This record gives sequence, C-alpha cells and structure tokens, in this order.
Amino acid sequence: MRAAEATDRVAELILERMTRQGYQDDVTLLAVRLTGGPVPDLFADVPAEPGQLAPLRARLEDWLVALGADEPDIASIEIGVLEAVSNAVEHAYDIPGGRIRVEGTLDTQGRACLTVVDHGRWRTPNPDPGHRGRGLLMMRGCMDTVEVETAAEGTTCCWTAGCGGSRWSTSPAPPAGSSRRSGRRRWVWR
Repeated sequence: MRAAEATDRVAELILERMTRQGYQDDVTLLAVRLTGGPVPDLFADVPAEPGQLAPLRARLEDWLVALGADEPDIASIEIGVLEAVSNAVEHAYDIPGGRIRVEGTLDTQGRACLTVVDHGRWRTPNPDPGHRGRGLLMMRGCMDTVEVETAAEGTTCCWTAGCGGSRWSTSPAPPAGSSRRSGRRRWVWR
C-alpha cells in the first residue's frame, strides 16, 4: 500500500468510527503525512569566475525547490544572491585565484538565511553610479533583511527571505556614519 493510500485509509477509518453512532455536529479530520526528510543546508565554495554563476544558480534553485519555496521567492533569492556573487567575481579580487563561499540554511521561523563571503577587497559604491552600481539596491528589494559587513579580510553579505509577503522596501540607504569597528563597516537594512 502506498503512503498516500495508507493515510487516506486511516483517515476514512477514524472518521467512520467517530461517526458510527451518528453525530450531531460538524466533524473535521486532518491527516498529515510526512513527504520527505529535512533538507540539508546549502554550501558552495567556488572559484571567483563568471563561469561559476550558472552552476551555482542551479544548485541554489534546487535547494530552494527542496525547501518548498514558490517561484516568486526563488526568483527574488536568486537575484539577490547571484548579484552578490557577480559583484565578488567582478570587483573583489585583483588577481585570479579568489574564491566565493555561499551558504544557506532554513531558520526555525521558516526563513531562508543566506550568506555570501569573499576574501577580496571592498570597493566603496560610487555616489553617482551612472548606469551601473545598483546591486545593493537590488539585493535590498529582493530580501527581507540585508546585512553587508566589509573588512580588510573580505566582504560578507547576509540575507533573510521568508515565504510570502512583500519584500519591496523604501528603507533609506545606510547612514553616512555607519558604525565602524576595527576597520569594519556593517550596514543593516530591515
């Protein structure tokens, strides 16, 4: 007997026994069947090369599908994460050989928590980016929270994204005097 058939049969038997003597009120029965185990966390450590974006996108999408994310959430998360990875590929390293680490986990509240880390250098965004330089704005629009921490040893971007609800925000850019400690700068948008 297949699992779905077994679940249906158990529900039928319980309902039959509950209502056998007649029932004067509404009866509702909810039967739940576990369809899979926990989804392992996402971990990827890839060379900082443009050719890594497509395979990384496929791994990220597979992970999000396994979590049960819907299409709009998958698209938003992919845009945010791949923008950060693209920025690291293009800007973080002056010489070949750099690496980028991407990690993802599902927190206890059902939010996807993602981190992108490079060990290159941070380039301060141009105040007038012209036709480029909108990556942080895009990431903020795609995720519920965005944290960017820069330091001499690299840049770390962390995001959370829940299922459903609007992620579009009009929160302001980070303040000019963002907190600094030990040469680090941390920006947080919520």
